[in-house]
Formats: sequence, C-alpha cells, structure tokens
Amino acid sequence: MTDASFLPSYIGVGVDIVNIHRVERILFENGTRFLNRVFTKKEIEYFFSKYREYVKEDFTFTMNPDELATQNVMIDIASYIAKRFAAKESYSKALGCGICINLKFCDMEILQNDKGAPFWSDDTKFAGEFYTALSMSDQYPFAIANTTLIRR
Repeated sequence: MTDASFLPSYIGVGVDIVNIHRVERILFENGTRFLNRVFTKKEIEYFFSKYREYVKEDFTFTMNPDELATQNVMIDIASYIAKRFAAKESYSKALGCGICINLKFCDMEILQNDKGAPFWSDDTKFAGEFYTALSMSDQYPFAIANTTLIRR
C-alpha cells in the first residue's frame, strides 16, 4: 500500500472549474493523446461506447465540424470530458496534494452506477482511506466538480 501519511487527517474538500471551450480545442488538436493521458482504460471504453455514433477510437469524427456544431455534439462531448477532468482536479485538491508525483490523472477513475450517477472507483488511488462524494455539473461554457473526502 502507498504511504498515505500526507493525506488530510479527517476531511478534504476540493473543487475545480474548467472552460469547456478549452477542452474542445484540446480534443480537436490532440484528442487521443489527451484521453490516454487523463483517463483510465475503463473510462475511455465508456466514453467511446457513449459517443460511438460521433467519434471513432482514433478520435476522428464521423461528421464534419459544421455538422457537429449544428447538433451541439462537440459541446456535449467536450462537456462530458471537462466535467471528468474537473473532477480529477477536485479529487487531487481534496487530498491536498494536487496532481503530483503521488497522484497522476490515471490514478483516479470515475465510473457510473446503474442510474448513470458518477462515483469514484475503488481503483482510485487512496480511495480506501476515505468515504468519497463526487458532484459534477456544467453550464456552457463551464464545467465544475466537487469532491468531498472523509477519513474512514
């Protein structure tokens, strides 16, 4: 087990806000690289299953950019990614360390329950040390996430 002595002793709260426009730009420029750097295999598989009608696994789109914009598909995709990016930042802030040598983006994993609500996977680094709560929301052009950690 990893040394968790640097973690908060009782409770940690983290929040992060992300500009969805920025995520759109990143996805068009380096979609595959960004996904592989930030998300776990399970998260990426879920993303592609959710958006397979619009985006291929090499992160090329099935429609041209004008069609994507007309149907607000790119905004939906970027919002989905931005919320999860903000969530991972909020988790790292709740721990008090931020993204660092002790905690990489792929050390954190967000899954969905059978009703679609997001939660921190048991595979998330340090998750066994805390009871966790995750909340994500978006109002274009921003996505926000909050993580609360209570020491077990």
